[in-house]
Amino acid sequence: EGSVPAIVAGAGVLVSAGVWCGSRSRSHDSSSFATPRICIPTYSAAPDSRSRMQRLREHFGDYRFDPPLAGPQSYTHGGVLIGSDPDQPHVVVLGNSHALMWSDVVCDAAADRGLTVAVNAIPGTPLPTRIPPQLGRGFGGLTGREQYDFECAWLENIARWKPCIVVIGMPWDVFAPGDYRELFVYLERHAAEILLVEQPPRLEGIGSRSALQFAAYKGVKPSRDTLVYLPHRNDEALKRARDALKAVAATVSKVTVLETADLFIRDDHALFIDGQEILYQDDNHLTVEG
Repeated sequence: EGSVPAIVAGAGVLVSAGVWCGSRSRSHDSSSFATPRICIPTYSAAPDSRSRMQRLREHFGDYRFDPPLAGPQSYTHGGVLIGSDPDQPHVVVLGNSHALMWSDVVCDAAADRGLTVAVNAIPGTPLPTRIPPQLGRGFGGLTGREQYDFECAWLENIARWKPCIVVIGMPWDVFAPGDYRELFVYLERHAAEILLVEQPPRLEGIGSRSALQFAAYKGVKPSRDTLVYLPHRNDEALKRARDALKAVAATVSKVTVLETADLFIRDDHALFIDGQEILYQDDNHLTVEG
């Protein structure tokens, strides 16, 4: 327990994940790492974002969180709006927690270009597969009516805003891109570009636990010039998801796929720590540094 089997390979260290048997309630010393930042609750359009952040703090207490930007009505009033022109956003972000983890980077890039961003994403909420949406059960803590109103609101806003680009982030190994063809065709009519962002690889052995606590539990000692890799899983699922994204791009003219997994993957391992920076929140969500 606490030992780290490692193989030194070039500039990196390949670390075996093993099995994490530590108790969730036990806290391991992570002070040798830089404090990672999570932006998912900051940009979430959920009406109860503040209480959600408090629950997340209980699970990821050694991460840094910026306050939620959403108000109780943001989910039906344009989402979380960042920039100087909230009546006419240029960039719209859609999806679930995977869209939210990219939102800080998207907002930084937009700010550099003087563009306004509307983030319309809530953790645990899938995109609608039918256009117009159907009233049904809710997801991600929303009631069925809230889910329906949320989807209708951002669809109507996109038709009105005519954004320069819609950025969509989802765990595509779980949500098949081909199921959203009606949505992509709708966006093709109203947006200049559609960017589908590939997910990062899923790390082995961490699950929904804190990746920072996992590293501390395994006894990893960060070093400024060291890269730490962990085994990743579902390699075939990642490949299938990428092929499915490319198939959508081949049939919907305004769709582009942003491939991100290769930035992390080396053989059957994925980059986990860069120097003192933890790049993952859990097994499949990135920190802002990631």
